[in-house]
Amino acid sequence: MIVEIDAGQQDRSSSLEAERSGFLQNEGYRILRFWNNEVLENLDGVHEMIAGELGGITPTQTPGTLALAGGPSGGSPVKGGGLLE
Repeated sequence: MIVEIDAGQQDRSSSLEAERSGFLQNEGYRILRFWNNEVLENLDGVHEMIAGELGGITPTQTPGTLALAGGPSGGSPVKGGGLLE
């Protein structure tokens, strides 16, 4: 899992960012992105989001086969803050 703080710095419309995200996802990584203000104003919510995502990963999975139980994906905003991709 990759946690990025200040997701606003990542221009998702850029081809380099799309390539980077695609590469990381193909390698089996899950990317969670949070804005600075989310971390500063809602640290408990950010912590819950990260813990929830980690709780959905089974220990027997290897990179490239990670699957999270439920939850939004594709960079959509999620309740409690954070962007998942």
